[in-house]
Amino acid sequence: MNDGGEQREDVVHNKLKPRMNSSIQLAITSLALVTFLILIIQSSQSSKALRNHNPSLSLSKSDATILQSMDQKRSMVGGYSTVDDPSAQVEMLPIAEYALGEFATRQSAALVSSSSSNGESSVVLAVTPSQVESKEIIPIIVQAQRQVVAGMNYKLTIGLVMRDGNECLGGFKVTVWKQLSGELKATNWGHVLSCREMEEEFGHVLNAMRVEGEMMMGGDGIEPEK
Repeated sequence: MNDGGEQREDVVHNKLKPRMNSSIQLAITSLALVTFLILIIQSSQSSKALRNHNPSLSLSKSDATILQSMDQKRSMVGGYSTVDDPSAQVEMLPIAEYALGEFATRQSAALVSSSSSNGESSVVLAVTPSQVESKEIIPIIVQAQRQVVAGMNYKLTIGLVMRDGNECLGGFKVTVWKQLSGELKATNWGHVLSCREMEEEFGHVLNAMRVEGEMMMGGDGIEPEK
């Protein structure tokens, strides 16, 4: 009889054992979840308290806008920007005069020949240093770009007209570096342009600036072409 009772107790114990194990595992899991949630709440409260203690760690909307604007400006450094402001182009006139002087003296015969930008026959443009010194030839900036470097790069398209009339001589492209010291240096020579190319591409600019360019050079006024 005792053996039978012991067997029944073993059977009951074996049935209850898995249930007890499951209850223990569930309790452990629940405890772990509660602990995890407590840690998250404490971390959130600590971060909020830190931001309240040090406002600089929390960026306002205006601060974020300012930082974004600064990033955009930094990304623009190194690229060329078009100069459309007439007053800025007037300030670049000494650079155009320098470029014209270099253009006239860069070859011993002061004769510059180049293939035209549209691939047609070569363009020959003769400019003498004496014409530049006497301001017989007037440089007109018809297109300008600038780039901030250690100083400033100016990428210019310069048209040439005669001082004593409206005759178009042609034009040329050049890049001039204005160093921090103020010294100018022509760093790249582009296409020499025929008068026809100049009139086709920049005719409206030439007509509008001939008088202004002539006045800047100190000569008598001339009437623009119709």
